Amino acid sequence: MSSSIVMHEILESPLGQSLSARRIKGGHSNRQHLAVTGMGVMKGSWAIADEDYPRFLDLLHEHLFVKKLRPLNLVEQRRPSNICLLS
Repeated sequence: MSSSIVMHEILESPLGQSLSARRIKGGHSNRQHLAVTGMGVMKGSWAIADEDYPRFLDLLHEHLFVKKLRPLNLVEQRRPSNICLLS
């Protein structure tokens, strides 16, 4: 399957439409939300507000596990103010 067909399938999906609405143009050093960076076919950066994050996870779960579509190679980058404590 060609990368243009894969990209079209992703962009037409609910996940793709949600990401398209949140695409970051240019640098994102002043971002106020979680950022997701894509590699491979889905290159780019998207900002997802905290209140939209559960919906993003639902759409991603549907894409990967319900519809069993191609993984997107997304990397999550949390805001520096979010601290994760592990014990």
